[in-house]
Amino acid sequence: MTFDLRHRMMPSHFKGVLGLVEKNLASAYKQEDLTEIQFQILDALSGSKRFNNQEFSQKLLVQVTGLPKHKITRNLDILEQRKLLMRVDDKLSRRCKNIHLTEEGSKLAYEVSAIYNKACADVFSVLSDDECSMLQKLLLKLRGV
Repeated sequence: MTFDLRHRMMPSHFKGVLGLVEKNLASAYKQEDLTEIQFQILDALSGSKRFNNQEFSQKLLVQVTGLPKHKITRNLDILEQRKLLMRVDDKLSRRCKNIHLTEEGSKLAYEVSAIYNKACADVFSVLSDDECSMLQKLLLKLRGV
């Protein structure tokens, strides 16, 4: 593959598309008084069915979200203070706490997830289903997944 200006500009194009999604989401986070990290935590916990209904520990949240442990801890504390989640002792390990959404946390996660889906749909609606599928495959390939 030859390297030309189109390849050099690609990171800017990715950044621009990501910026559109983030712009659509920023107002939703603010409206729900959440940070992006708090949303990611709620989304991961609400999606536990995707992970075979696995109990979520802080360690698993770090793996699923890719966020640093200290950011997860700080934001779990905030979400727990807001009564959106609770930490429950693990039955198998006294040192481990599993994290569960409260009823209020589940409702909020569902609402924010719908907002996230709409924000993505708004940005990517200009693509056909085939183009979306191809884009997803290409992005995963670039990430080495």
